[in-house]
Amino acid sequence: MSGPPKGKPWVWVTRDVLRSAEWRGLGINARRLIDFLLIEHMNHGGKKNGYLLAPREQLMKFGISSRHVTGAIEEARAARLIDVKRGIGRRPSTFALTWLPVVAVSEGIPQGCPKGYGYARSSVRRDTATGKTKGVRRDTPYRSSYRDGTINTDVEGEEEGDV
Repeated sequence: MSGPPKGKPWVWVTRDVLRSAEWRGLGINARRLIDFLLIEHMNHGGKKNGYLLAPREQLMKFGISSRHVTGAIEEARAARLIDVKRGIGRRPSTFALTWLPVVAVSEGIPQGCPKGYGYARSSVRRDTATGKTKGVRRDTPYRSSYRDGTINTDVEGEEEGDV
């Protein structure tokens, strides 16, 4: 095959992104979140990166447990693979895949990654080439305190092996 599939949605995920320590270090829920955002990006013809929505209910149907949604977002953001603009009040948060150009929705024009928006499109590639990548920590503050035994599990009614 010499090019993208004709008549089917597709998205760029370069070898540099796939080989990066950040991508390979993702937990299953963060990976499902990114897969969901990739599908959402393709559903909009690649024209809404930076304005992608990932409602909690849809993420739960996609296979992320409700108690892991926030941790998955934090992990993918810490890995610098997504950028999140938090919604205020009842407005939804919007997401961007950081290795793809951000698009201005009103004009449909690729804007690249504007200064101050997040991480440069090639930052994963640059970090991999210079050897500055660091492993992504999969633990959220809740998980690490649970493992250390500083959270009282009796309050939530869970036993030690339930998590």
